[in-house]
Amino acid sequence: MKKILLILPLLFWLGCEELIEEDTTPPTVIITSPIDGTIVSDSVEITCISTDNVGIEKVELYVDSIATGIIDETEPYSLAWNTVAYEDCAHIIFVRAYDTSGNTAASEPLTLTVDNSGTDPQVCFIAGTKIMMSDGTENNIENVQVGDEVKSWNEEIDKIEHSKVVKLIQPIHDDIIKVTFSDLELKNTFDHPYYVKDKGWCAYKPEWTMARYAIGPIGQLAVGDICYQYVNNRLMEIELKSITEELGRVQTYIFELDNARTFFANSILVHNKN
Repeated sequence: MKKILLILPLLFWLGCEELIEEDTTPPTVIITSPIDGTIVSDSVEITCISTDNVGIEKVELYVDSIATGIIDETEPYSLAWNTVAYEDCAHIIFVRAYDTSGNTAASEPLTLTVDNSGTDPQVCFIAGTKIMMSDGTENNIENVQVGDEVKSWNEEIDKIEHSKVVKLIQPIHDDIIKVTFSDLELKNTFDHPYYVKDKGWCAYKPEWTMARYAIGPIGQLAVGDICYQYVNNRLMEIELKSITEELGRVQTYIFELDNARTFFANSILVHNKN
């Protein structure tokens, strides 16, 4: 009887082993940004969604069927592709997902055209920066579209006008400062110019701004400077309270305008470049 009792647990264990099925279901992965046919330059963010019945281990970017080694292991999945290292032409990209059981699957391929022929650094703001639109409403900078109209300041005649957005640019930067005023703040690149009372256009790194853009003389942006804020279609003075560096790669946004090269970000008067 004891021998029979000892055999029964072994048979039960073997039966359970037979019930465990190997996971052969591949993951799914879809690229959400950019869209097929986009012209890209500098560093571009590839975002995707990946799911699996068990779990995702990682996603990896492939360019022209070659693994780049650019991976992300946590949601939301984002892959920073530096296009500067690639030839200016069309490239086919896809993202491969790997699940925790060793299964893999690739997204539908996209054709992106790299064009760094006219690439230069861009003065930019982070997502969530409020842009003053021509109708007086505000829109997050990442949601501004070509054809939208924003409020601008015509420096030559000291008048607030409207300018149309003609191009969107979305580079990744690692040179961000937080500029704080009395009751608001902005986060932008080191070289972004602000208009300062009795000083004109100023930037945190004026030497960078002058080397990169044909704006003219650029002064040093400093704590205590008096900048200008949009209030009821007028420019009102506001004091700059602090400037803090916030290093680390971050997605940024900027746009080009058809006439006046100025706009209002979080209601503060800024330049976007010539």
